[in-house]
Amino acid sequence: MVVAQRNNAAERAVLASTVVGVGVLVAVSGWIAVVWRIPSWTTVADGLVRAASTLTYPNASAALLASLSVLSISQQMTRPRSLAQLSATYALLVGLGATLSRAGVLAFVVGLVVLAVLAGV
Repeated sequence: MVVAQRNNAAERAVLASTVVGVGVLVAVSGWIAVVWRIPSWTTVADGLVRAASTLTYPNASAALLASLSVLSISQQMTRPRSLAQLSATYALLVGLGATLSRAGVLAFVVGLVVLAVLAGV
């Protein structure tokens, strides 16, 4: 918010899209790490492989992906027919699921509730 305070609406939209794009890279790297069992980007807990991505900790990845998923959904509300935005949201949610983080899912749900309240739904 403080970083983009002086920017106009178009510049803020570009910044948000760029941040979501970085989140998609984190999500895809986590998903790939789980599928191909890359040990440096995953954590094994109770026999389950959890995506840690390049952040090296599943809950940190989940926190990032949960917040960016809410941001991506809010962008989807303004551009409902954007296939690229829908694909980004999907990738972020798949990455969030790959972390197997309960706290990440809780943060996502709380974010959705806040977004719904702010959107007047």
